[in-house]
Amino acid sequence: MTLLFCSCVLILFPKISLIMKTGASYQGSGILVVDDSIEILEVIKLILEQQGYQVFTKDKPDGIVDFVQNNKIGLLLWMS
Repeated sequence: MTLLFCSCVLILFPKISLIMKTGASYQGSGILVVDDSIEILEVIKLILEQQGYQVFTKDKPDGIVDFVQNNKIGLLLWMS
C-alpha cells in the first residue's frame, strides 16, 4: 500500500462516482493530475499507473476545461 499525503482538490465526475458506488471497472476513464511541480506530477503518475489507472498530467491550469471535455476524465486531482 502506498500512502501519499498532499493538499489537493478532488473533483469527481459522474462516471467515476458511479464506478465507486457499484465497484465497476475504471477502464476507459482517466485521471487528470494538475500541479506546477513536474517532479510531483511524475511521482503521482507513476504511483497511479502502477495501480492500473490511465493518468494525464498538466503543469498549468490553462485549457483544463477543454481537456476534460475532449478526453475521458473521471477524476481531476488538482494539487495545491
